[in-house]
Amino acid sequence: MKALFLVCLLLSVSDSFKVSAQVSTNSYAAPGMPTMLQRGLPINPPFKVKPWLTERLPRFWHTADSLARQRQAKQVALALRQRVNYPKVALQCQLEAEVVVSVKLTPTGEPQRVVIRKAAFTLPNPAPEAADALRIEAIRVAQLLRFQPYADTADSVVFPLKFSYL
Repeated sequence: MKALFLVCLLLSVSDSFKVSAQVSTNSYAAPGMPTMLQRGLPINPPFKVKPWLTERLPRFWHTADSLARQRQAKQVALALRQRVNYPKVALQCQLEAEVVVSVKLTPTGEPQRVVIRKAAFTLPNPAPEAADALRIEAIRVAQLLRFQPYADTADSVVFPLKFSYL
C-alpha cells in the first residue's frame, strides 16, 4: 500500500514539474540551475544583445563624477562582451588570453588606429593560429566600437579584452 502511494505521489509531482531541458538534451541541470554546454558555457547569455551598431558609447574617462564614470565604464565593458566572438580555433586549443588593445579615436568617435599593446596567454607555447585568431578578434572588436563625439580633438582609450571559455 505504501509503495502504491509513493508511486502515485511521484507521478503527480513529476507532472507538475517540467524537465524538458533534461529530456530534450543529453545534459543534466540541477533544479533552479541553468543548463550548461560543454566547458561551462550557458545556453542563453545572461544579457540581451542590443542593436549595437548604432549605439554610441560614452567617453567615460572624461566624466568628472566617479559614480557616473563607473556606470559608463560598465556600459562599455558590456558592449565589449556583446561584440566578442570566441574564435573556434582558440576554443579547440582551450586557449585563454587577455589582450590589451589601444584605440585612437577621431573627434567623431570612430576608431582611427588600433594597436595591440600586450597579449598574455594561459598556455606557455600557444598554437600560432589560435593566438593570431584571438589577436585578430580583439582588433575586430576594437574597430566596431563607436563613441560619442567629443570636442575637436583626437582621443585614445586602452582596454583589456579577456578571452575565457569558462
